[in-house]
Amino acid sequence: MVPHQFSPLVLNNSGAFDADQREIVDAYLRIGAARALHFGLTDTTTPESAQETLEFYASPVTDFVKDCWLLRRGNDIVGFLLVLAPATAHGVRITCLIDPTLREYKDLIQSSLEFSKDWVKRNADKFGYGGEVRIQFEVLDEDTIAASVFKENGLMVQSFDERMCKNLNLEANEPCFDEIKERLADLGFAIHTSISPQHHHMLYKSFKHAFSHVKRINEMDFDSFVRGVIQETSLHIVVWDARRNSIVAAALVKDFKGEAVALDYIWVQKELRGRGVGGLLMRAVFAELKGRRYSKVELDMDQNNTTGARRLYEKVGMTKVHGFKFWGDVVVIWLTSQDGAKRQSRLLL
Repeated sequence: MVPHQFSPLVLNNSGAFDADQREIVDAYLRIGAARALHFGLTDTTTPESAQETLEFYASPVTDFVKDCWLLRRGNDIVGFLLVLAPATAHGVRITCLIDPTLREYKDLIQSSLEFSKDWVKRNADKFGYGGEVRIQFEVLDEDTIAASVFKENGLMVQSFDERMCKNLNLEANEPCFDEIKERLADLGFAIHTSISPQHHHMLYKSFKHAFSHVKRINEMDFDSFVRGVIQETSLHIVVWDARRNSIVAAALVKDFKGEAVALDYIWVQKELRGRGVGGLLMRAVFAELKGRRYSKVELDMDQNNTTGARRLYEKVGMTKVHGFKFWGDVVVIWLTSQDGAKRQSRLLL
């Protein structure tokens, strides 16, 4: 068997990869296509979106702890390990993108698991989670081999998400943006597709209020997380209540520079749910994106979401594409206490 190894992918001072950029992007596209074909999925990755994703994980400037590793077998790139530690209690989230058609696929997943645990231990000082670090692996629901590896290693399913999608080209009777604007005006609200930088604090305040129930480590971590999300999303569609002088609903969209875009976050303040604001906001997102020549919009939803989001998404025509599970593990890390003595810390699932 040809030996395999992990090598870091980083950006140099000029903002380019410190390796053959074309080789890396081509490998990402090839592996993505192989995974889609093997698991019966639709692959919407473009060269632009592949490069943007890799640049995000390889870039050292962020509010998150993140990393990108190439998995090589000899000189060939056969996989990617994308590591992200948001500033919330979810801990470290890892995506293993490996060609599932390889005979040693199971062994490569096992190696990725062991490498990831070691990475967490080596980078424990970066998290600031007080020693409580949870590690999660994102696995397609169809990937039974990866699931078996994690199960054999004692990991447990912590959450089950669903990816939902809407093909904008198939909807000929959707209302235009101006019509949606009039409907919201009848309800006493205005809608905007952009906000000035000086109003970002209002978007931040609305986001924080809507997700105040999310478990988090501390106020500073959550503040950094919210500000990071706002900065990294390219389109902000907001519903404005002039009477309250506040944003009462919003959708944050990430532009992948291809035909598909990701709806990262959408929320409606609790007291306004059930009045049709959420549905109009979703349709406004569709109208705006279609006007910008996008053909598809995707979002990920926690299967355990109890806010009625699923009913809303299905009502506006979104359908499930596939599911994926997050397998979690107990990670043992060593931290130095104030008196200089080392102590062992475990996060119980």
